[in-house]
Amino acid sequence: MISIGLIGATGKWGKVYAKTIKNHFPNVKLIPAGRDSWKNLSVDGVIISTPPSSHIEIAKRFLDKRIPVLIEKPLALSLKEAEELIPYDAPILVNHIHLFSKAYQKMKKEIGQIDLIASFGCGPGPVRDYSSLIDYGCHDISMILDLAGKFPNKASVSEDKTKKGSLFTLQLEFDDFTTISVVGNGSNTKQRVLMVSDDGESHSYSEADNIDNPPLIDTISVFLDTIEGKKDYRLGLDLSLKVMKVLDICQKQISANK
Repeated sequence: MISIGLIGATGKWGKVYAKTIKNHFPNVKLIPAGRDSWKNLSVDGVIISTPPSSHIEIAKRFLDKRIPVLIEKPLALSLKEAEELIPYDAPILVNHIHLFSKAYQKMKKEIGQIDLIASFGCGPGPVRDYSSLIDYGCHDISMILDLAGKFPNKASVSEDKTKKGSLFTLQLEFDDFTTISVVGNGSNTKQRVLMVSDDGESHSYSEADNIDNPPLIDTISVFLDTIEGKKDYRLGLDLSLKVMKVLDICQKQISANK
């Protein structure tokens, strides 16, 4: 039996992790840990589902002991913080959850030469103590970079304030195609959809595609495989640091425009 520590077990996503593990992974011994008890965990792996301002501090504590960590998105609130994990060679898995969706992976296999990517990741909240560009945008950026397989030549962003919050229009320019995304908590309705055009064809992925196959099951499955020494292309910091770098560029643009 694999022992997994769950830090942040009483939070919204912590409860989702706990329920998913209870219902789908009978071989896992789940050990919830609170704010005062997590430092004493002795486990095979750790899930970090706390506010992102604490992710790096907690992750480093376990990585120092070579204990694999699964970190809920966003990895951190700044690129500088995220880069603190670079020296570690223990397994790190960041839960950019749509990359673990069977529907997304099916769409990915169907895509040829990309002409255009458009995405919408919006909702009415929740209100965080950090920008909804980070909260919402990391999903869209992670999928776009995963599909592109490379870093954009240019990233630009604009912000529109609404009664609900903010909507950010993000544009990434690659050598042979451009992407446009609208993300943030300034929408009246929740929606997440990504559309790809290639060679005259169109492909789409929607969060609604996951109703029968919640991607968190696959995230946890990959993490358990990681603990047992198996490899996965979503493992490691490479993509997550690129996501943070795009967000860093955009946040600096927004600050400069205020």
